[in-house]
Amino acid sequence: MRIIHNYINRRIYQKAIKLLSINFDDNNVFFEFDDEISYVMDFAINDIKTRGKTLAQLYQKDIGGKSKIQNQILQAMISSYTSLFRVEKTNNTNHAITLYDLLNNNKIKIIDYHLNMSLRKDILIFCRVLCFDGFSMTSGIEFVFPAGIEKYLLTEYEKIKKKIKRQPPEIVRFVAFFMLNRTDGNDVMYVDPP
Repeated sequence: MRIIHNYINRRIYQKAIKLLSINFDDNNVFFEFDDEISYVMDFAINDIKTRGKTLAQLYQKDIGGKSKIQNQILQAMISSYTSLFRVEKTNNTNHAITLYDLLNNNKIKIIDYHLNMSLRKDILIFCRVLCFDGFSMTSGIEFVFPAGIEKYLLTEYEKIKKKIKRQPPEIVRFVAFFMLNRTDGNDVMYVDPP
């Protein structure tokens, strides 16, 4: 991805891993799970600000998309948001998943082939949603939690929010659910069709 190549530098990368409380030294980053590198990149691109803008916003301003589709993707990234959702319904015909947004009290439908095959009703998922004209999808990173622990997760989220000082809400939210994913998350096992 060109945003990573053009804008991720050591300072931004270290800021992201520090905020996420990932251990590192001068030469190594100590991830607990293989997927954590993807989480760091998603967080750095969409939530960490430099010069008052996210990396996606800087890329749009400085370089921009080379086509209408690239510009639509950039705009969806810039207006993306994260939240904790409860799976309400899956649809194998059109690969749609109806999610209830537990932090914003509304519903959204996303399209995701593998998640649709892998998630079941009442499973909890923290993800970044990108909205396009006519459909929505995730950015590709998900923290999956077992059904039935939403009250616990929301209570823990409120506790973590109080401990994280002087950070914008989007950073607090991502950091909190990253931490909760480490302690209470499930591995995402994508199911392929038979």
